[in-house]
Amino acid sequence: MTEPGKRIRIAVAGLGVIARTVHLPLLQRRSDLFEIVALSDLSPARVAELGHRYGVEPGRRYADAATMLTDGGHDAVLLAISGSHGELAALALRSGVPVLCEKPLAYTLAEAARLTEVSAGTPALMVGYMKQYDPAVAEAARLLEEIGGAPRVHAVEVTVLHAGGDRQLEFANLPPDPQGHAAGGAGPATPR
Repeated sequence: MTEPGKRIRIAVAGLGVIARTVHLPLLQRRSDLFEIVALSDLSPARVAELGHRYGVEPGRRYADAATMLTDGGHDAVLLAISGSHGELAALALRSGVPVLCEKPLAYTLAEAARLTEVSAGTPALMVGYMKQYDPAVAEAARLLEEIGGAPRVHAVEVTVLHAGGDRQLEFANLPPDPQGHAAGGAGPATPR
């Protein structure tokens, strides 16, 4: 970890829309506390563009998140790739580095159980989900308790009403995606 008064060096895996519109700008805004020291994404153009924007040295820009984590040089990791984060979270935790994951942490209970074993006695493992504090989610939790809790539920359908596509992300002023996707496009279905 870092000494008191020193910035926490962050490695970010996955440079999709959430990393570009939420995490990276917040880390930059709090540059008194955090320094973005490594980036990884399957898109070389995205890594190059964001590496330049956030001052990440070219030698610390990766196409492979596991290689970035193995190379070290960071105090904490943000995992924002698509898909399960279990394998990368375990890799980071085994090296003694705290991890913040976007959802989902894991796809199976077995994978989550392995992470519980790996994380015992190690730094923090946290799953971030920004909707957790949304008023609609709080109301749903209240209603769930009112009917007797989760065991009473057999199915849930959620409809999110918000502006779609580019209109939803206008606030972020994202540059065109170097892969040719819309500004909010997630790009490839594999980890990014």
